Amino acid sequence: MYSRRWLIAALGVLGLVTGCSQFNTNLSSQTSSSVLTFLSPSAVALGNVPPTGLPITANGAGFVTGAIILWNVGPNQVSLTTTFVSSAQLTATVPIADITTAGKVPVAVQIPGSAVSGSSNVYATTTTEVSNFINFKIDAAAGPAPAITSVLAPSTSLSSTPYCQPNGFTLTVNGANFVNGSVVNWNGSPRVTTFGSSTQLTASVTAADAAFPGTAGISVSNPSAPSNTVPFTMTTPAPPGLPTPSIISLSQTSAIAGSQTFPLTVTGSSFVPCSVVQWNGSSVATTYVSATELDATIPAVDIFSANPAVNVTVFTLLPGGGASGAIVFTVSP
Repeated sequence: MYSRRWLIAALGVLGLVTGCSQFNTNLSSQTSSSVLTFLSPSAVALGNVPPTGLPITANGAGFVTGAIILWNVGPNQVSLTTTFVSSAQLTATVPIADITTAGKVPVAVQIPGSAVSGSSNVYATTTTEVSNFINFKIDAAAGPAPAITSVLAPSTSLSSTPYCQPNGFTLTVNGANFVNGSVVNWNGSPRVTTFGSSTQLTASVTAADAAFPGTAGISVSNPSAPSNTVPFTMTTPAPPGLPTPSIISLSQTSAIAGSQTFPLTVTGSSFVPCSVVQWNGSSVATTYVSATELDATIPAVDIFSANPAVNVTVFTLLPGGGASGAIVFTVSP
């Protein structure tokens, strides 16, 4: 009797199983829901790799805890252990021994044991999923790597700024070896950068970047080398703190139980970037549009069952802030 593995191989040779790079034990195709959009840095020059290895950030979607970055995809690929930042970002370090020759290195993200959507954060046990690949460029030896000495916010002239400001701000990065084409990265993601001189860059930081308290890692990528990373902190706003939000209307006030996920626009006043829409007291995904508008996404699970009186409110972080009044939303049978 022929083995199942032999049968799968034979079907592949005959062209009866096509378009699939991997299979589970039921012969169904393994589709990829993880997407790699860009790497930061995207290139490095030989001689500019730190002795401890090159830190890289994979940006995309559908990542999960335990995902692996595949370096030099192919027969000699290297699996890099990652740090999970979010479903859209992973970090890892490429050993210096794997950056020895100029050229292009294909890089992909692998979701181990995943036969389901990567974004579900649920593992199966039979197959792995591999994203698209992006080429990382290794250049011949070039000039010295950029180096950051300080980062400054205009509001404080320090490496910090109060969180949840209504507008973004311009971040000044001081250092050395900057070039026309250097890019400032915020937690590994590039921001619009203006070249001032070999010792100074400015970057546009969005309101969403600094909406919540915490620390961001600031780095600079030259076309052929990355810099060191320095911290930038979002601090507590000074008294009296943030304004208390108020809501006036919703883009809709009813839905049918069992409906699909839908967008909800909340109109009001005194909204700030850290304001979130709450559905019966639980926060939902919210996008700050302006001081008078927030866009929220109401997941299908929240309208699975009928509910005649869902309280929709807006909550802003303390100090100040707090919850708005409620508008009633009806989920009808």
